[in-house]
Amino acid sequence: MSIIISVIILILSMLISFFMQLTPGTFALFYHYALGKTTAKKADDRSLSFILGVEIFTVVIWLLIYSLVLLFFYHFPHSTNIFFCVASAIFLIEALLAFFFYYRKGKSTALFIPRRVASSILSHIKKLKNRSDCIILGAFIGFFELIFTLPLYIISASIFVNFNFLPHVAIIIIYIILSILPLFLIRSAFRFGHNLADIQRFRAKIKLPVRLVFLISFILLSLATIYLGVFYHG
Repeated sequence: MSIIISVIILILSMLISFFMQLTPGTFALFYHYALGKTTAKKADDRSLSFILGVEIFTVVIWLLIYSLVLLFFYHFPHSTNIFFCVASAIFLIEALLAFFFYYRKGKSTALFIPRRVASSILSHIKKLKNRSDCIILGAFIGFFELIFTLPLYIISASIFVNFNFLPHVAIIIIYIILSILPLFLIRSAFRFGHNLADIQRFRAKIKLPVRLVFLISFILLSLATIYLGVFYHG
């Protein structure tokens, strides 16, 4: 049973990460302004640099979190049940935060980040000049969403540490692919003739489904982790 619960936790973590909107929203703006300043070919090349930055961020945060979680369980080997119970409470809080506060009120696709930060990101997008700038932006944007994604990295890493039967490398690769898949979908939309307005309208339409995915998935994560903490490790 613990194998099934562990797989469910990893699937839910990937699902939530896939539906995160800050990086795709930033990427859509980035591609729109890149098309306005350069040729379609150069915009395409720069978009791949942005995606590379997202991949770098994901790999680095995975390695960092996994190392810290590994050290934690090495020094506190008998705290596993407490760890999962605390994680369960955190996921319940995340469920409420994601449902009620991930999007700002209104019909727009504005997210939870402060308006000053959003303006700063947009200003930075307009000033991008080369591939290294695009990579840095792609790697940097993920930090703002860690309030929602960090617990997902931590719980996934804890599953790896406590359940060695899972194919770690394969799961991390899938995690990375799912994190950049929305960016390739947006890139394809631009290449097939859609514009920023089309993409933003679509993102506005899926606001409620995204909020429901977050709410249900975080609640299920809470239930799954409490099972591991109480019924399996307790």
